[in-house]
Amino acid sequence: MRAKRSTSIANENPKVRVHAASLLAPLSLLFFGLLIQGLAHAELDIIGEGAVKVKSKDYPAFCQIEIERHEGDETGNCSGTLVGPNEIATGAHCFRRDFNLNDSSVRVSCGNRSATVSLVELPAESLWVDSKKPHTGYDYARVTLKKSLDRSIPKATHAKLYFGDDKKLLPGVRCWMAGFGNSKSSNYGNLYIAEVTGQSIVQGPLGSIVLSDPRGGVLKTSVDHGDSGGSFYCQAPGQSVELVAVIVSYRAEERRDQNRLENHFAPIWAQSNLLLK
Repeated sequence: MRAKRSTSIANENPKVRVHAASLLAPLSLLFFGLLIQGLAHAELDIIGEGAVKVKSKDYPAFCQIEIERHEGDETGNCSGTLVGPNEIATGAHCFRRDFNLNDSSVRVSCGNRSATVSLVELPAESLWVDSKKPHTGYDYARVTLKKSLDRSIPKATHAKLYFGDDKKLLPGVRCWMAGFGNSKSSNYGNLYIAEVTGQSIVQGPLGSIVLSDPRGGVLKTSVDHGDSGGSFYCQAPGQSVELVAVIVSYRAEERRDQNRLENHFAPIWAQSNLLLK
């Protein structure tokens, strides 16, 4: 669940541009090799409801994001991934289509290192369903920091390394989710990681990535409030770990929110390949 906290940062005439542009993915670091070794023995569970809890300081590429709109006392909590020295990939719906950094406060912390935001870039207006929700395949945003942070994870540049012509995950690829949602204690700020390789992972409409139970039941591992914009990252055989998508949403039984049926992710290569104007 979301925690209500008052946050503010100093802004020096920040600007908001509404588009997405490509950046060269940074080289992967030894950090992520060590990360994968540790995750190989992680339990499969629900992020935010009992998944493997890790220390945020040990995972400096995973970020917490708090957004407070000064008008109406509206506060939102999301996750993100450091994909460059000063670039964070996260979900666009965390900010709303009419987001203005001059009228809001944004607080970011990656691996327990806080940073000041200078720019937020969102998909073009035509790609939004309403003021809060872009189309699933385009639901990503780029947050630029004033100062560089260390240990980023590279962005995947295309689907071919992970998905076959049948839109299914290729054999040998391993995938994980990471986010700061935590519904059991009804607060936000704890980092959870879970491997999802054993679940059904396919490309869906608009190139979005859909995670579901291969037996058609309730997911063994699912996202939670606060995980939005978080990391969906994979490792192909013989390759380095890359950020493949950001966490967008989940689909659940109407009668009971705990019965998660699907997770949806916005592919990060769409940010590089689509000209959003």
